[in-house]
Amino acid sequence: MQLGLLYGLPLLPLLYYLGKSMFAQLPAELDTVNLNHVYVYVRNKHHIGLFYTFEYFLQRHLFGVSMAVISLFVLLRWKPLVAFLKDRPALHCLRSLHFIMLGIGFFYLGISLIDKVFFDLSGGFMLKAYPFRMQGLALLFFVTIMMAFIFEHYGPRKWKPAFWTFLVAMLCLSALVQSGENIQKMAQYQSHEAYEEVIRFLKEQTPKSSVVLVLDNNKVSGYNQGHRNELAIDLIRRTERDNFFHFKYIPSTPTRMYAWYERLQLTRQLEDCPACIKDHKGDHKNDYYHASHGLKLHLGYFYKLFYRKLRVQVLRQY
Repeated sequence: MQLGLLYGLPLLPLLYYLGKSMFAQLPAELDTVNLNHVYVYVRNKHHIGLFYTFEYFLQRHLFGVSMAVISLFVLLRWKPLVAFLKDRPALHCLRSLHFIMLGIGFFYLGISLIDKVFFDLSGGFMLKAYPFRMQGLALLFFVTIMMAFIFEHYGPRKWKPAFWTFLVAMLCLSALVQSGENIQKMAQYQSHEAYEEVIRFLKEQTPKSSVVLVLDNNKVSGYNQGHRNELAIDLIRRTERDNFFHFKYIPSTPTRMYAWYERLQLTRQLEDCPACIKDHKGDHKNDYYHASHGLKLHLGYFYKLFYRKLRVQVLRQY
């Protein structure tokens, strides 16, 4: 009890901060948007909105759920493994933790299905607490137990030198392939002449307080196509200018989440209807618009083409 209190004391400032933000008086307009739905099924459906649609579940999450069921069956019913764990308390403890974590996961899997069928994707029922994140740790426990079992029965002492050579070679090859992919991603933007000029232009010719809205034919808002908007990440880092909207970075407090959702809606609208840009003067602070040349933007009175070369154009709002 005393140890628990000792560990809990450092958390008091955090609990005060969370309580202050969660139970504060909220603006009336927040009642028009279900922010639980926004957080669970708009931004984080790949983590916690498993039943966004049944098709989505089958495509993205059925395999992981199936692996969890198989691991549960193996640890529970495979007699050689059960006998192996009886005399090994540490591994037996990992097995128990694995069962607890999967139990919580299966419970919230049912909750997620109920939220889909009966509550029209409300996003409530503590789904925002990321109840499925611990399944990754449960998988690690399962792999640890299985590796211990395999090493005991088919251990390295029985492996031939050729197998060790093959194993080391495959690990090195995997590392080289992954490194090559990362280098290719980093070089992707730097090989785009027009994009490089835009980076230099924004960094050298615009105030550091400028806000840039990135628009592209590929629906970088992420809502329609699920893109992570890597272009905007690179733009923020290299120009040192703030980005009006980024799908990855969602605030957790209600007021800021509502503002994020508003920016998402506007970005979606402009990607679907570039001509609508003329209707948004003064709605939000956007000093510059970075857009692919394929988006036909009807500028109207308040916008001026500030820079264009090859497939990139930059607009300035007045």
